[in-house]
Amino acid sequence: MELSLGIFAILPLIILLILSLVDGGLERRFLTLSYMAGQLLCWTIGVLGCFYFIPHASHNYPVGSYELSMILVNLITWSSLIAGLIAVPFQKNQKQYQPFTTLPTQQTACGLKLTAILSILFLCANYYAGKLYAYANFGNQLEEVPTLYILHELRILQYLFFFFMGTQLHSVLLSLRNIILMGILLFSILLVNLTGTREMGVQALLFFLGGGLYAVNFKQIIKLFLGLGLFAIVFFIIIGFARSENFFDSNIDSRLQRIWQELTTSRSHWLEYGKPFFFRVSEDLVGQLVIHNVTERSQFIGIENFERITNIFLPTFILQDTLPIDDGPERLRDHHALPISNFYTANITFLADSFERGSYAFVLATSFLLSYWLGLFGRYLHHLENPVLKAMMLIAFAYTSFRLYPHSVLRVINIMTYEFIRDMILIGSVSSLMGIMVNSYSTQHTIQQNKPTS
Repeated sequence: MELSLGIFAILPLIILLILSLVDGGLERRFLTLSYMAGQLLCWTIGVLGCFYFIPHASHNYPVGSYELSMILVNLITWSSLIAGLIAVPFQKNQKQYQPFTTLPTQQTACGLKLTAILSILFLCANYYAGKLYAYANFGNQLEEVPTLYILHELRILQYLFFFFMGTQLHSVLLSLRNIILMGILLFSILLVNLTGTREMGVQALLFFLGGGLYAVNFKQIIKLFLGLGLFAIVFFIIIGFARSENFFDSNIDSRLQRIWQELTTSRSHWLEYGKPFFFRVSEDLVGQLVIHNVTERSQFIGIENFERITNIFLPTFILQDTLPIDDGPERLRDHHALPISNFYTANITFLADSFERGSYAFVLATSFLLSYWLGLFGRYLHHLENPVLKAMMLIAFAYTSFRLYPHSVLRVINIMTYEFIRDMILIGSVSSLMGIMVNSYSTQHTIQQNKPTS
Protein backbone atom coordinates (compact mmCIF):
# COMPACT_ATOMS: atom_id res chain seq x y z
CA MET A 1 0.00 0.00 0.00
CA GLU A 2 2.79 2.43 0.94
CA LEU A 3 4.49 1.83 -2.41
CA SER A 4 1.30 2.66 -4.32
CA LEU A 5 0.82 5.82 -2.28
CA GLY A 6 4.47 6.76 -2.86
CA ILE A 7 4.08 6.40 -6.63
CA PHE A 8 0.80 8.35 -6.53
CA ALA A 9 2.61 11.20 -4.72
CA ILE A 10 4.94 11.58 -7.71
CA LEU A 11 2.06 12.32 -10.11
CA PRO A 12 1.63 16.01 -9.11
CA LEU A 13 5.30 16.69 -9.91
CA ILE A 14 4.91 15.04 -13.33
CA ILE A 15 1.65 16.92 -14.03
CA LEU A 16 3.12 20.30 -13.08
CA LEU A 17 6.27 19.63 -15.12
CA ILE A 18 4.26 18.68 -18.23
CA LEU A 19 1.98 21.71 -17.88
CA SER A 20 5.03 23.95 -17.46
CA LEU A 21 6.58 22.59 -20.64
CA VAL A 22 3.32 23.05 -22.55
CA ASP A 23 2.65 26.67 -21.58
CA GLY A 24 6.29 27.81 -21.30
CA GLY A 25 6.06 28.36 -17.55
CA LEU A 26 8.95 26.10 -16.55
CA GLU A 27 11.18 28.90 -15.23
CA ARG A 28 8.30 30.56 -13.34
CA ARG A 29 7.38 27.28 -11.63
CA PHE A 30 10.97 26.05 -11.26
CA LEU A 31 11.15 26.82 -7.53
CA THR A 32 7.89 24.98 -6.81
CA LEU A 33 9.05 22.00 -8.87
CA SER A 34 12.38 21.98 -7.00
CA TYR A 35 10.60 22.02 -3.63
CA MET A 36 8.38 19.10 -4.67
CA ALA A 37 11.38 17.15 -5.98
CA GLY A 38 13.20 17.56 -2.65
CA GLN A 39 10.23 16.29 -0.67
CA LEU A 40 9.89 13.26 -2.95
CA LEU A 41 13.62 12.53 -2.76
CA CYS A 42 13.44 12.37 1.02
CA TRP A 43 10.19 10.47 1.44
CA THR A 44 9.70 8.26 -1.60
CA ILE A 45 13.34 7.40 -2.33
CA GLY A 46 14.93 7.79 1.10
CA VAL A 47 12.20 6.58 3.44
CA LEU A 48 10.76 3.88 1.16
CA GLY A 49 14.33 2.86 0.30
CA CYS A 50 14.95 2.22 4.00
CA PHE A 51 11.70 0.28 4.23
CA TYR A 52 12.31 -2.02 1.27
CA PHE A 53 16.09 -2.41 1.17
CA ILE A 54 17.28 -2.16 4.77
CA PRO A 55 16.25 -4.66 7.45
CA HIS A 56 14.04 -3.22 10.18
CA ALA A 57 16.59 -4.45 12.73
CA SER A 58 18.94 -1.75 11.43
CA HIS A 59 16.67 1.01 12.75
CA ASN A 60 17.75 2.45 16.09
CA TYR A 61 14.24 3.53 17.07
CA PRO A 62 10.59 2.75 16.20
CA VAL A 63 9.57 4.28 12.88
CA GLY A 64 5.84 3.63 12.85
CA SER A 65 3.58 3.46 9.81
CA TYR A 66 5.13 4.10 6.41
CA GLU A 67 1.62 4.17 4.96
CA LEU A 68 0.76 7.22 7.09
CA SER A 69 3.91 8.98 5.90
CA MET A 70 3.02 8.37 2.27
CA ILE A 71 -0.45 9.83 2.87
CA LEU A 72 1.24 12.96 4.26
CA VAL A 73 3.58 13.13 1.27
CA ASN A 74 0.54 13.09 -1.01
CA LEU A 75 -0.87 16.05 0.93
CA ILE A 76 2.44 17.83 0.38
CA THR A 77 2.66 17.25 -3.37
CA TRP A 78 -1.00 17.63 -4.34
CA SER A 79 -1.35 20.87 -2.36
CA SER A 80 1.86 22.09 -4.02
CA LEU A 81 0.38 21.35 -7.45
CA ILE A 82 -2.75 23.37 -6.69
CA ALA A 83 -0.82 26.26 -5.13
CA GLY A 84 1.68 26.31 -8.01
CA LEU A 85 -1.10 26.60 -10.57
CA ILE A 86 -2.84 29.35 -8.59
CA ALA A 87 0.38 31.37 -8.26
CA VAL A 88 1.29 30.81 -11.92
CA PRO A 89 -1.94 29.95 -13.78
CA PHE A 90 -1.81 27.63 -16.75
CA GLN A 91 -2.22 29.60 -19.99
CA LYS A 92 -3.23 27.30 -22.81
CA ASN A 93 -3.06 29.84 -25.62
CA GLN A 94 0.08 31.61 -24.44
CA LYS A 95 2.81 32.09 -27.01
CA GLN A 96 5.49 29.47 -26.52
CA TYR A 97 8.32 30.68 -24.32
CA GLN A 98 11.67 28.96 -24.55
CA PRO A 99 13.09 28.44 -21.04
CA PHE A 100 16.79 28.50 -20.20
CA THR A 101 17.88 30.39 -23.30
CA THR A 102 21.59 30.91 -23.98
CA LEU A 103 23.14 33.68 -21.89
CA PRO A 104 25.30 36.51 -23.29
CA THR A 105 28.81 35.12 -23.82
CA GLN A 106 30.65 38.24 -22.68
CA GLN A 107 28.72 38.39 -19.38
CA THR A 108 29.19 34.70 -18.57
CA ALA A 109 32.92 34.96 -19.36
CA CYS A 110 33.25 37.89 -16.95
CA GLY A 111 31.14 36.03 -14.41
CA LEU A 112 33.39 32.98 -14.63
CA LYS A 113 36.53 35.06 -14.00
CA LEU A 114 35.00 37.01 -11.12
CA THR A 115 33.47 34.02 -9.33
CA ALA A 116 36.64 31.94 -9.85
CA ILE A 117 38.53 34.57 -7.86
CA LEU A 118 35.80 34.57 -5.20
CA SER A 119 35.83 30.77 -5.02
CA ILE A 120 39.61 30.65 -4.53
CA LEU A 121 39.39 33.35 -1.86
CA PHE A 122 36.69 31.36 -0.07
CA LEU A 123 38.75 28.18 -0.27
CA CYS A 124 41.77 29.89 1.28
CA ALA A 125 39.70 31.72 3.89
CA ASN A 126 37.88 28.54 4.92
CA TYR A 127 41.17 26.71 5.33
CA TYR A 128 42.91 29.43 7.34
CA ALA A 129 39.79 30.01 9.45
CA GLY A 130 39.85 26.36 10.48
CA LYS A 131 37.03 24.95 8.37
CA LEU A 132 38.92 21.67 7.85
CA TYR A 133 38.78 20.95 11.59
CA ALA A 134 35.67 22.98 12.44
CA TYR A 135 33.41 20.02 13.09
CA ALA A 136 35.88 18.40 15.50
CA ASN A 137 36.71 21.67 17.27
CA PHE A 138 33.48 23.68 17.25
CA GLY A 139 30.68 21.34 16.19
CA ASN A 140 27.67 23.28 14.90
CA GLN A 141 28.35 26.49 16.82
CA LEU A 142 29.94 28.46 14.00
CA GLU A 143 28.77 31.74 15.52
CA GLU A 144 31.42 31.22 18.19
CA VAL A 145 34.06 31.61 15.47
CA PRO A 146 33.30 34.99 13.81
CA THR A 147 35.30 34.31 10.63
CA LEU A 148 33.63 30.96 10.01
CA TYR A 149 30.22 32.45 10.78
CA ILE A 150 30.73 35.26 8.25
CA LEU A 151 31.97 32.81 5.61
CA HIS A 152 28.92 30.65 6.26
CA GLU A 153 26.60 33.65 5.77
CA LEU A 154 28.31 34.51 2.47
CA ARG A 155 28.53 30.90 1.24
CA ILE A 156 26.28 31.40 -1.80
CA LEU A 157 29.10 33.35 -3.47
CA GLN A 158 31.44 30.37 -3.70
CA TYR A 159 28.90 28.26 -5.59
CA LEU A 160 28.26 30.80 -8.34
CA PHE A 161 31.59 29.74 -9.84
CA PHE A 162 30.17 26.28 -10.54
CA PHE A 163 27.08 27.85 -12.11
CA PHE A 164 29.24 29.83 -14.54
CA MET A 165 31.34 26.74 -15.26
CA GLY A 166 28.13 25.02 -16.33
CA THR A 167 27.30 27.87 -18.69
CA GLN A 168 30.58 27.21 -20.53
CA LEU A 169 29.66 23.64 -21.51
CA HIS A 170 30.01 22.74 -25.19
CA SER A 171 27.18 21.10 -27.10
CA VAL A 172 29.49 18.13 -27.81
CA LEU A 173 29.51 16.42 -24.41
CA LEU A 174 32.87 14.68 -24.80
CA SER A 175 34.67 17.74 -26.11
CA LEU A 176 37.99 18.75 -24.57
CA ARG A 177 36.39 21.83 -23.00
CA ASN A 178 33.75 19.75 -21.23
CA ILE A 179 36.29 17.22 -20.01
CA ILE A 180 38.39 20.03 -18.50
CA LEU A 181 35.32 21.64 -16.90
CA MET A 182 34.14 18.36 -15.39
CA GLY A 183 37.68 17.62 -14.21
CA ILE A 184 37.75 20.97 -12.36
CA LEU A 185 34.31 20.20 -10.93
CA LEU A 186 35.29 16.75 -9.64
CA PHE A 187 38.54 18.06 -8.17
CA SER A 188 36.63 20.86 -6.44
CA ILE A 189 34.13 18.35 -5.03
CA LEU A 190 37.05 16.36 -3.63
CA LEU A 191 38.48 19.48 -1.97
CA VAL A 192 35.23 20.59 -0.33
CA ASN A 193 34.51 17.05 0.84
CA LEU A 194 37.79 16.96 2.74
CA THR A 195 35.91 18.87 5.45
CA GLY A 196 33.62 15.84 5.76
CA THR A 197 30.60 17.95 4.73
CA ARG A 198 29.15 16.08 1.78
CA GLU A 199 26.40 18.58 1.03
CA MET A 200 28.91 21.13 -0.25
CA GLY A 201 29.94 18.75 -3.03
CA VAL A 202 26.33 18.01 -3.96
CA GLN A 203 25.58 21.75 -4.07
CA ALA A 204 28.56 22.39 -6.36
CA LEU A 205 27.36 19.62 -8.69
CA LEU A 206 23.77 20.92 -8.85
CA PHE A 207 24.91 24.49 -9.50
CA PHE A 208 27.09 23.18 -12.34
CA LEU A 209 24.14 21.32 -13.87
CA GLY A 210 21.96 24.40 -13.34
CA GLY A 211 24.38 26.49 -15.37
CA GLY A 212 24.45 23.74 -17.98
CA LEU A 213 20.72 24.23 -18.56
CA TYR A 214 21.65 27.51 -20.29
CA ALA A 215 24.37 25.94 -22.47
CA VAL A 216 23.21 22.54 -23.72
CA ASN A 217 19.87 20.94 -24.51
CA PHE A 218 17.70 19.04 -22.06
CA LYS A 219 18.73 15.57 -23.29
CA GLN A 220 22.39 16.38 -22.76
CA ILE A 221 21.68 17.67 -19.27
CA ILE A 222 19.94 14.39 -18.46
CA LYS A 223 23.04 12.47 -19.60
CA LEU A 224 25.28 14.70 -17.50
CA PHE A 225 22.94 14.36 -14.54
CA LEU A 226 22.98 10.56 -14.75
CA GLY A 227 26.75 10.34 -15.18
CA LEU A 228 27.77 12.94 -12.60
CA GLY A 229 24.89 11.93 -10.32
CA LEU A 230 26.17 8.36 -10.17
CA PHE A 231 29.62 9.65 -9.31
CA ALA A 232 28.13 11.90 -6.63
CA ILE A 233 26.24 8.99 -5.02
CA VAL A 234 29.35 6.80 -4.97
CA PHE A 235 31.50 9.61 -3.61
CA PHE A 236 28.78 10.52 -1.11
CA ILE A 237 28.85 6.97 0.26
CA ILE A 238 32.65 6.71 0.22
CA ILE A 239 33.06 9.95 2.19
CA GLY A 240 30.54 8.59 4.68
CA PHE A 241 32.67 5.49 5.24
CA ALA A 242 35.95 7.42 5.21
CA ARG A 243 34.89 9.87 7.92
CA SER A 244 33.69 7.18 10.31
CA GLU A 245 37.05 6.83 12.12
CA ASN A 246 38.77 9.98 13.45
CA PHE A 247 38.34 11.67 10.08
CA PHE A 248 37.79 15.15 11.51
CA ASP A 249 41.00 15.03 13.56
CA SER A 250 43.19 13.90 10.65
CA ASN A 251 45.36 16.06 8.43
CA ILE A 252 44.82 16.43 4.68
CA ASP A 253 47.14 13.55 3.72
CA SER A 254 45.40 11.15 6.08
CA ARG A 255 41.96 12.15 4.81
CA LEU A 256 43.00 11.62 1.19
CA GLN A 257 44.47 8.22 2.06
CA ARG A 258 41.28 7.24 3.88
CA ILE A 259 39.15 8.25 0.88
CA TRP A 260 41.42 6.37 -1.55
CA GLN A 261 41.35 3.30 0.67
CA GLU A 262 37.57 3.28 0.67
CA LEU A 263 37.46 3.78 -3.10
CA THR A 264 39.76 0.81 -3.75
CA THR A 265 38.47 -1.61 -1.09
CA SER A 266 35.66 -3.95 -2.12
CA ARG A 267 32.98 -4.74 0.44
CA SER A 268 31.29 -8.08 0.79
CA HIS A 269 27.67 -6.99 0.85
CA TRP A 270 25.92 -4.29 -1.18
CA LEU A 271 23.76 -3.28 1.78
CA GLU A 272 26.85 -1.75 3.36
CA TYR A 273 26.70 0.81 0.56
CA GLY A 274 22.93 1.14 0.53
CA LYS A 275 22.43 1.84 4.22
CA PRO A 276 24.32 5.14 4.44
CA PHE A 277 22.76 6.43 1.23
CA PHE A 278 19.13 5.69 2.09
CA PHE A 279 19.56 6.73 5.72
CA ARG A 280 21.14 10.04 4.74
CA VAL A 281 18.57 10.84 2.04
CA SER A 282 15.76 10.03 4.49
CA GLU A 283 17.46 12.22 7.14
CA ASP A 284 18.13 9.10 9.23
CA LEU A 285 14.37 8.44 9.45
CA VAL A 286 14.06 11.18 12.08
CA GLY A 287 10.85 12.40 10.44
CA GLN A 288 9.44 8.88 10.70
CA LEU A 289 10.26 8.84 14.42
CA VAL A 290 8.48 12.16 14.96
CA ILE A 291 5.37 11.02 13.06
CA HIS A 292 5.33 7.76 15.05
CA ASN A 293 5.62 9.54 18.40
CA VAL A 294 2.94 12.10 17.52
CA THR A 295 0.58 9.33 16.43
CA GLU A 296 1.20 7.42 19.67
CA ARG A 297 0.65 10.48 21.88
CA SER A 298 -2.10 12.17 19.82
CA GLN A 299 -0.74 15.53 20.97
CA PHE A 300 -0.08 18.53 18.72
CA ILE A 301 1.87 21.66 19.60
CA GLY A 302 0.25 24.21 17.26
CA ILE A 303 2.26 27.42 16.89
CA GLU A 304 4.61 26.75 19.82
CA ASN A 305 7.83 28.86 19.58
CA PHE A 306 6.39 31.03 16.78
CA GLU A 307 7.20 34.10 18.90
CA ARG A 308 10.80 33.59 17.77
CA ILE A 309 9.84 34.94 14.33
CA THR A 310 10.30 38.45 15.76
CA ASN A 311 14.08 37.83 15.75
CA ILE A 312 14.15 36.56 12.19
CA PHE A 313 16.24 39.42 10.76
CA LEU A 314 18.75 39.58 13.62
CA PRO A 315 22.11 37.81 13.06
CA THR A 316 22.98 35.01 15.47
CA PHE A 317 25.94 36.82 17.01
CA ILE A 318 23.61 39.70 18.02
CA LEU A 319 21.04 37.39 19.60
CA GLN A 320 23.66 35.94 21.98
CA ASP A 321 21.70 34.00 24.67
CA THR A 322 18.35 34.22 22.84
CA LEU A 323 17.00 30.88 21.69
CA PRO A 324 17.61 30.19 17.97
CA ILE A 325 14.78 30.57 15.47
CA ASP A 326 15.11 26.93 14.44
CA ASP A 327 13.47 24.93 17.24
CA GLY A 328 13.85 21.55 15.50
CA PRO A 329 16.99 20.29 17.28
CA GLU A 330 15.81 21.18 20.79
CA ARG A 331 12.40 19.59 20.22
CA LEU A 332 14.05 16.43 18.92
CA ARG A 333 16.07 16.38 22.12
CA ASP A 334 13.31 17.31 24.57
CA HIS A 335 10.22 15.73 22.96
CA HIS A 336 11.69 12.76 21.11
CA ALA A 337 14.71 11.76 23.23
CA LEU A 338 17.35 12.08 20.50
CA PRO A 339 20.91 12.75 21.77
CA ILE A 340 21.18 16.19 20.16
CA SER A 341 24.35 18.05 21.07
CA ASN A 342 26.81 20.52 19.60
CA PHE A 343 28.53 17.62 17.82
CA TYR A 344 25.46 15.64 16.82
CA THR A 345 22.36 17.11 15.26
CA ALA A 346 19.43 15.83 13.26
CA ASN A 347 16.75 17.34 11.04
CA ILE A 348 13.12 17.16 12.09
CA THR A 349 11.95 17.53 8.43
CA PHE A 350 9.33 20.00 7.24
CA LEU A 351 6.66 17.32 6.80
CA ALA A 352 7.06 15.80 10.27
CA ASP A 353 7.23 19.19 11.99
CA SER A 354 4.05 20.30 10.21
CA PHE A 355 2.34 17.07 11.29
CA GLU A 356 3.40 17.55 14.92
CA ARG A 357 2.03 21.07 14.89
CA GLY A 358 -1.44 20.34 13.55
CA SER A 359 -1.89 16.91 11.96
CA TYR A 360 -3.13 16.59 8.36
CA ALA A 361 -4.60 20.10 8.11
CA PHE A 362 -1.34 21.78 9.09
CA VAL A 363 0.65 19.69 6.59
CA LEU A 364 -1.78 20.68 3.84
CA ALA A 365 -1.79 24.36 4.80
CA THR A 366 1.96 24.83 5.24
CA SER A 367 2.83 23.12 1.96
CA PHE A 368 0.16 25.09 0.10
CA LEU A 369 1.36 28.44 1.47
CA LEU A 370 5.01 27.61 0.86
CA SER A 371 4.39 26.49 -2.73
CA TYR A 372 2.27 29.56 -3.40
CA TRP A 373 5.05 31.82 -2.11
CA LEU A 374 7.63 30.02 -4.26
CA GLY A 375 5.37 30.44 -7.28
CA LEU A 376 5.05 34.17 -6.67
CA PHE A 377 8.79 34.51 -6.19
CA GLY A 378 9.39 32.56 -9.40
CA ARG A 379 7.14 35.02 -11.25
CA TYR A 380 9.17 37.89 -9.83
CA LEU A 381 12.46 36.37 -10.98
CA HIS A 382 10.99 35.74 -14.42
CA HIS A 383 10.44 39.47 -14.94
CA LEU A 384 14.02 40.50 -14.16
CA GLU A 385 15.48 42.21 -17.23
CA ASN A 386 19.11 41.12 -16.75
CA PRO A 387 19.20 37.52 -18.10
CA VAL A 388 22.39 36.54 -16.22
CA LEU A 389 21.13 37.95 -12.91
CA LYS A 390 17.83 36.11 -13.42
CA ALA A 391 19.65 32.85 -14.20
CA MET A 392 21.94 33.11 -11.15
CA MET A 393 19.03 33.78 -8.83
CA LEU A 394 16.84 31.09 -10.36
CA ILE A 395 19.42 28.34 -9.91
CA ALA A 396 20.49 29.53 -6.45
CA PHE A 397 16.94 29.70 -5.12
CA ALA A 398 15.96 26.47 -6.86
CA TYR A 399 18.66 24.70 -4.88
CA THR A 400 17.45 26.36 -1.68
CA SER A 401 13.89 25.27 -2.46
CA PHE A 402 15.06 21.73 -3.16
CA ARG A 403 16.75 21.61 0.26
CA LEU A 404 13.76 22.82 2.29
CA TYR A 405 12.59 19.31 3.18
CA PRO A 406 14.97 18.69 6.14
CA HIS A 407 14.08 21.86 8.03
CA SER A 408 11.53 22.80 10.66
CA VAL A 409 8.64 25.12 9.84
CA LEU A 410 10.31 28.02 11.65
CA ARG A 411 13.60 27.41 9.86
CA VAL A 412 11.79 27.41 6.50
CA ILE A 413 10.16 30.75 7.36
CA ASN A 414 13.64 32.08 8.18
CA ILE A 415 14.98 30.83 4.83
CA MET A 416 12.05 32.23 2.84
CA THR A 417 12.52 35.70 4.30
CA TYR A 418 15.93 36.58 5.75
CA GLU A 419 18.07 34.18 3.70
CA PHE A 420 16.29 34.91 0.42
CA ILE A 421 16.82 38.66 0.93
CA ARG A 422 20.45 38.12 1.98
CA ASP A 423 21.25 36.00 -1.06
CA MET A 424 19.45 38.38 -3.41
CA ILE A 425 21.71 41.19 -2.17
CA LEU A 426 24.85 39.05 -2.54
CA ILE A 427 23.98 37.81 -6.03
CA GLY A 428 22.93 41.31 -7.06
CA SER A 429 26.33 42.60 -5.91
CA VAL A 430 28.11 40.04 -8.06
CA SER A 431 25.92 41.02 -11.01
CA SER A 432 26.81 44.69 -10.49
CA LEU A 433 30.54 43.88 -10.45
CA MET A 434 30.07 41.89 -13.65
CA GLY A 435 28.37 44.89 -15.24
CA ILE A 436 31.32 47.09 -14.33
CA MET A 437 33.73 44.53 -15.83
CA VAL A 438 31.70 44.26 -19.06
CA ASN A 439 31.44 48.05 -19.42
CA SER A 440 35.17 48.44 -18.78
CA TYR A 441 35.97 45.82 -21.41
CA SER A 442 33.61 47.45 -23.92
CA THR A 443 35.15 50.90 -23.30
CA GLN A 444 38.68 49.58 -23.79
CA HIS A 445 37.64 47.75 -26.93
CA THR A 446 36.03 50.93 -28.34
CA ILE A 447 39.14 53.01 -27.57
CA GLN A 448 41.38 50.50 -29.32
CA GLN A 449 39.12 50.47 -32.36
CA ASN A 450 39.13 54.29 -32.56
CA LYS A 451 42.91 54.61 -32.29
CA PRO A 452 44.32 56.15 -35.47
CA THR A 453 46.47 53.82 -37.47
CA SER A 454 49.97 55.02 -38.33
